[in-house]
Amino acid sequence: MKLSNRRYDILPLSQPEIRANLGREHDKMCQENNPAEENTSNEFWNELEFNIQVATENIIKQPWKTKTKYWMTVEIMQLMNERRLLKNVPDRYREVDTITRRKIKEVKKKWTQEQYDEAPRLHRLHDLFNFNKKVKETTGAGRKTSIKMIKNEQR
Repeated sequence: MKLSNRRYDILPLSQPEIRANLGREHDKMCQENNPAEENTSNEFWNELEFNIQVATENIIKQPWKTKTKYWMTVEIMQLMNERRLLKNVPDRYREVDTITRRKIKEVKKKWTQEQYDEAPRLHRLHDLFNFNKKVKETTGAGRKTSIKMIKNEQR
């Protein structure tokens, strides 16, 4: 009974039919593996947690994808997922791609403007540590880039 540390995208739970399916799956798991038969509260909790996780894995199959940029919103992630699914439908793909790019441009511009507005405020407060941190974060200057070295294997 090993639990994984995977995080799942809970956005599908906003749809009533998926939420109902998850509830039914959880009830079925609890009936099969009855947590009430355990003696201690820790065993009861572990069994219940296991049942919830198995039901979640059965209904919500796709784990949560982490955002790669600071400015990405949930809406953009949803549009990107939808676009990914429509790769074989050129007309609809083009529409979703246009919407996605437009949203990305708007959100990125807004995020960048907020960052640039924040920097002078920190400078006026003489908070140089956070000022420099904000400048590095905004410009990307503080990030370390990984350099992959190619080693020739000699036999």
